Amino acid sequence: MFTKKKRRLGDTSRLFYLFISPWIIGFLVFTFFPMMFSLVTSFTNWNGLTMPSFVGFQNFKAILTTDKSFRTALINTLYFVGVSVPLNTILSIVLAMLLNKKLPGTNMFRAIFYLPTICSGVALYIAWMYLFNPNTGFLNVLLGYIGINGPGWLTDAKTAMPSLIFMEMFTVGTSMTIVLAGLQDIPSSYYEAADIDGASAVTKFFKITSCNRKRTCSS
Repeated sequence: MFTKKKRRLGDTSRLFYLFISPWIIGFLVFTFFPMMFSLVTSFTNWNGLTMPSFVGFQNFKAILTTDKSFRTALINTLYFVGVSVPLNTILSIVLAMLLNKKLPGTNMFRAIFYLPTICSGVALYIAWMYLFNPNTGFLNVLLGYIGINGPGWLTDAKTAMPSLIFMEMFTVGTSMTIVLAGLQDIPSSYYEAADIDGASAVTKFFKITSCNRKRTCSS
């Protein structure tokens, strides 16, 4: 009996690794290996054609002391992350709470919000380039109808970063799905008990929804 059970577990394990093998291969080839290769070459002087020569931390010293564009790149990165991450988090929570209700058409809206995340990244950003085109883009054409001269969304330094952040928020479907899965794991009896006690919507959100587990919530 134990041998048969062990054999079934072994078969399941093999199937598990078989199904996740495409992701593992893709991660190793397109993520892990390029990261390690970049880390190794960062300690060398290499132009991509000649043999690399080891220079230690000279490259890091150069970008911190003499490279003027490094500070600009760092500020832009912090700006992008500091704005896009909170906005994506808040938007994913709001959408998940709205789509967690059992109303007609909810499944359709879930699919609509998740659809951009499964589209090809290249195709998606090419579409955004056409939308943000300063001359023939849909946004500027729409603004032209109401007498507003649209900006160069991706070509103007004042609007380029907000445009990129807006494009990033368009793929909020992944985080929304994760939050939605957590919300559906909360028993409805928690909210029913809170309603009986007269708890407000804000109290229910911070005491039940944000905790997602009764044992982690304060009384």
